[in-house]
Amino acid sequence: MMFIHGESYEWNAGSNYDGSVLSSIGNVVVVTINFRLGVLGTLSLFFSANSEYTE
Repeated sequence: MMFIHGESYEWNAGSNYDGSVLSSIGNVVVVTINFRLGVLGTLSLFFSANSEYTE
C-alpha cells in the first residue's frame, strides 16, 4: 500500500504515521513518502539560453 500523507502544518512527514497496524491487519507492506509543494515547491531556477528571461 502506498500512503501519501496530507500536507499539514502539524504532521510534517509521512514517517510520523505508524504503518505497523495496517501491515499487521491487512497483511500488506506500507510505504510512506514525503513531498513538499509549498510556496516555492514548483519553482524552477533553470533557464535555457533561448529563454525569454535571459537577457
